[in-house]
Amino acid sequence: FFICSGTEYASMFADGYALPIQTGLLRQFEKPRHAQWSGNYLALGYATGTLSLSDTGDPLTYLSAASTAAEIGASDRVTGLARLKGDSLGVMTERTIFALQGSDSTTFQRVDISPSSGAIEYTVTDGPTGSPMFCDFRGLATIETTDRYGDFDRPGVGESASPWLIERLQSDRRNQTVDKTVVAAYPMR
Repeated sequence: FFICSGTEYASMFADGYALPIQTGLLRQFEKPRHAQWSGNYLALGYATGTLSLSDTGDPLTYLSAASTAAEIGASDRVTGLARLKGDSLGVMTERTIFALQGSDSTTFQRVDISPSSGAIEYTVTDGPTGSPMFCDFRGLATIETTDRYGDFDRPGVGESASPWLIERLQSDRRNQTVDKTVVAAYPMR
């Protein structure tokens, strides 16, 4: 499995060892905040708006001459990564959501899902239906809800929790440590 904290290199844990993942960025920028294995490659998301994608099949390789690794600009701070259907990776930023389709740097294609709504950092999780769930300033959302009717169609997604959530998600103190903030989210049935 993979772990990152936004304060140092990401790590891959295998056979009882923590192996640092070095992408070739300068040390002061090598601080990924999000990691997601997408079937063929490892994606690392950064606060700088960068997305680093490993060599196909090798999450530790980013810098070899024959590598299919890539670095892609997300245009905004990456706030979450999630596997989507097929060979797609969901990339959530503060202001947009897009899918990165393809299996390596020669086939990657960016497909906008929501050009006007993003996700709040650390709220992206795998939903009970297999589709990612996350919070934005209007409450709980899924990829399907952002894709319909200009992001306004949200039937059944967290309706009972919405009044409690919206007060916290729209607070101007959302990113401060106070007793009315959302720290993380996970789905339950």
